[in-house]
Amino acid sequence: MTQYDKGVCMDKFRKDGSMYEHVSRLYRVRKRGSRSWEVEFDSAKGIWKSTGVQSLEEVEDAVSRMLANLGKKTITGMKFKDFATNFFVRTDEQSIHEHNKKFGKNFDDDWYIGKEGILNNFIMPKFGEMNMSDITDIMIEEWYIRLYGVKSKEPKELTDAVKNRVLNVLKIILKEAKRKRIIEVNPCDTVETLSPKYEKRGFFTVEEIHKLFPQDKSKLIEIWDSLQLALFFSIMVDTGWRCGEVSALKRDNFIDNGVYSESSVKASTKKVKESIKTSAKGQPYKVGILSEYTLELYRNFIKDWNNVYLFYFEGFGMNVPYRTNKVLNNACERVGINANGRTQHCIRHSFDTYMLNHVGEQGLTRDDILQLMAHTSYRPEYDHRTGVDLINKLSKAKGIIDNLRA
Repeated sequence: MTQYDKGVCMDKFRKDGSMYEHVSRLYRVRKRGSRSWEVEFDSAKGIWKSTGVQSLEEVEDAVSRMLANLGKKTITGMKFKDFATNFFVRTDEQSIHEHNKKFGKNFDDDWYIGKEGILNNFIMPKFGEMNMSDITDIMIEEWYIRLYGVKSKEPKELTDAVKNRVLNVLKIILKEAKRKRIIEVNPCDTVETLSPKYEKRGFFTVEEIHKLFPQDKSKLIEIWDSLQLALFFSIMVDTGWRCGEVSALKRDNFIDNGVYSESSVKASTKKVKESIKTSAKGQPYKVGILSEYTLELYRNFIKDWNNVYLFYFEGFGMNVPYRTNKVLNNACERVGINANGRTQHCIRHSFDTYMLNHVGEQGLTRDDILQLMAHTSYRPEYDHRTGVDLINKLSKAKGIIDNLRA
């Protein structure tokens, strides 16, 4: 057996050069600095576990004892952090990333980055130091139904939908641990998911939008700091597009009185990808109709703009939600609007609500609104119409109802 340099993985060989084999299982060992010898079993590649011994002569006996545990189909005593660290961002042959690719699950980078963020922010602080085999379904249930946010000064309890996403991330990790025989059962399999309560986002009223976008263009630029940012948000108001979709716009996306795009900007990398955020509930492209107000801003802006992308910002790059939310909050403060936790995504809700209030006018149908929203079915969480709005909208039915009682 040969000891390699610090931090370099090595194989354990007999003098004849053959890989050491025990009970039809292969393994490798390595030594890093002053740490104990570590072993990687063929049944759990990518996971290195300490043997607890410093001497090379003791490694074989230590590994033999561990192999006896492997014969029981689990690696007992492995900490969660030893298995789950960088679980979603690793791309080696034994990673979940490569496993998904083999089975045709081609998730984009944002999917993995988002899952890794949930792992690091919510799951690792709770289970990182725990032995995998000690994690139970009851423990998971009591933890996840009481989850709070981690970024705000006064953390709020997470919504049921977000709690379910956190639980799903843990379930993916433990499913892989079971597949690699680190644990015998996945405790998440018996944990019930929450039934999300119907929770509406905030939205901006027509009056508030008029305050944010005055007819006086010099005042408009004072509110938004620049014509470029004013145009960015004005397009969002007209179309209901998401931040990343507006951010990826180029000149050739503007067609007559509207815009068409199949691109968006990844928030994690600020790079343009040739797809929009969508799912089974959405379309793979976006279309939007622009007001004369916005078209005038666009024509004025492109006179002196030479970059391919309209919303590239020198020294910053492409626009992402973190920045646009700060810009929106500042604009609201300047015109005396209490943002009250509302974000740029609330403008999308405002658009949908406004359009629903005008169904039937100039031939507008709900299907037209679905097309503009890139949804395939009605989404009640985007509908912020009040009871009064609906009564006014449906008052045309009064004559028909009167005839019922005539």
